[in-house]
Amino acid sequence: MNCRRIRSNILKKFFQKIGDILIFPFLFVRNIYWENILLNRFKNFANKTKNNVYIFQYQFLDMQGENCFNGGAERYVVDLANILVNRGYNPILVQASSKNNKFWIKQYGSLTIVGLYRRCYFAMLSKLPKPAFSIYSGLFKWGKKKLSPNIMISHGVTWDSPDVNFSYKDFVSHFLSNVDYFVSVDTNTISQMRAFFKKQLNNRPVNFIYVPNYVDKKIFFPKKKLHDKIKILFPRRCAVARGFWLVSDVLPEILEQYPFVEFEFVGFIHDEDIKAKLGALIDLYPERVKHLLLEPEHMPDCYKNADITLIPSIYSEGTSLSCLEAMACGNFVIATNIGGLTNLIINNYNGILINPDKNELKQALKNALEDKSFFECVCNNAQSVSDTFEKRVWIQQWNDIITSIGDKCE
Repeated sequence: MNCRRIRSNILKKFFQKIGDILIFPFLFVRNIYWENILLNRFKNFANKTKNNVYIFQYQFLDMQGENCFNGGAERYVVDLANILVNRGYNPILVQASSKNNKFWIKQYGSLTIVGLYRRCYFAMLSKLPKPAFSIYSGLFKWGKKKLSPNIMISHGVTWDSPDVNFSYKDFVSHFLSNVDYFVSVDTNTISQMRAFFKKQLNNRPVNFIYVPNYVDKKIFFPKKKLHDKIKILFPRRCAVARGFWLVSDVLPEILEQYPFVEFEFVGFIHDEDIKAKLGALIDLYPERVKHLLLEPEHMPDCYKNADITLIPSIYSEGTSLSCLEAMACGNFVIATNIGGLTNLIINNYNGILINPDKNELKQALKNALEDKSFFECVCNNAQSVSDTFEKRVWIQQWNDIITSIGDKCE
């Protein structure tokens, strides 16, 4: 019986392999066909404007071009597009689109967004009409031929996830051999590059530029709290990388021990297990646990109404926009010592840094809730430190980079 099952499995894998070999030429020809059609459509569109700057981001809107993810990377690109427009450039964000809607054009503020069929996306990047320069938002591979000059933006180490299944060294080596300017929001990423790729960087120098994230203190500032409750805010995607499970594990005990505490989760949920868990917590504590989806313009009020903000990232973190915005609004911030968060927080001075551990998170929350003088001191220091990351400083740094790359284009 076992021999028959083994023989059956071998034959099944054999015929699957034969099927893959037979269908490959068809898929190859089909992709070439669509690639040519999409390239022609893009050229007809791009040739109507001058001073184009391409911003490559795999997803800004969903693949149908309907909904924006409204995360930190998306908000960063929108503000960067405004700088480009003020400098006389025409920013075009190029992202992946779906099988059912292979080519579309949308307008998002000052940003024009073009969707290109995802199966052709990476192969097409280097074949687009030559722009003034290109910006790669996030670390990813592109074709052997690069669009130069270019800028790559790193929003933090992205290869520290346990789910990453590619060779870290090959991945990083590839984009280092293609990039002209490497803008990083944290020093941790740059340090790793210089430590592990010293030989490669000696052969082909890369212009590393540290430009930390920013906060607009014209709209993010403290306001006097009129409520007698303590609101704990989780202002990010409810995801494994962002530490959702750490928070959900400590939430019941904190709510049981401190009856004046409320939790508010603000962000998208894509994981069905997380959706179910948060739903169960809301059912269990209907008046004290909430989940909201807010547009970026409503986030300042969200922070102003909060008391404690949690940034418990497990991996893949830069200098978090959420962390800076919370600090500017005078929140007590508890964050993990991951990625660029250590560039923002001095432990027990303007926040608390913890290991990504539920017991440490629980103890940090208890310290904040039980020591009023410590709480007030940390909040005041957080607001003061956030001055260093004012948006006007970030704008000036990007203007200097654009001037430099503009000189290179001439």
